Amino acid sequence: MSNPASAQQKAAAAPIRPATWAVPVALEGAPNLHRVAATFYRAAQPVIAGVPALEKTIGIKTVVSLRAFNSDEKLLAGSGIRLVSIPIYTWRIKRVDVVRALAEIEIARRSGPVLLHCQHGADRTGLVSALYRMLNDGWTREAALD
Repeated sequence: MSNPASAQQKAAAAPIRPATWAVPVALEGAPNLHRVAATFYRAAQPVIAGVPALEKTIGIKTVVSLRAFNSDEKLLAGSGIRLVSIPIYTWRIKRVDVVRALAEIEIARRSGPVLLHCQHGADRTGLVSALYRMLNDGWTREAALD
């Protein structure tokens, strides 16, 4: 049985984001999934049950994983989704890795929708998504930080 007070507390604690930030997408097996641009999505670590929906419902062609200690090879095995793994450590983010992630997203978007993820779809994914917005959408640093 759900606790209404807990649900209300969670809703109140959720960050207030600008309407232009990203569009939430409800898809089983793909937590914290948002559409950033027509062919660019961000999320937390997908689960195996979500892979068919990512591929068929959204049309994901490439997954860019920023996870340093996990591989999506088994997760994506047998799907038509290409994997790009760019291990980024949360405690030591290297410029070269962030630049590579942004470049891989741009290259992959030429073939179809791309999903960027880390474990929770927040910190590393948030950084790369914010920089994507600055480079591709002309957002200011302040707007991207919001």
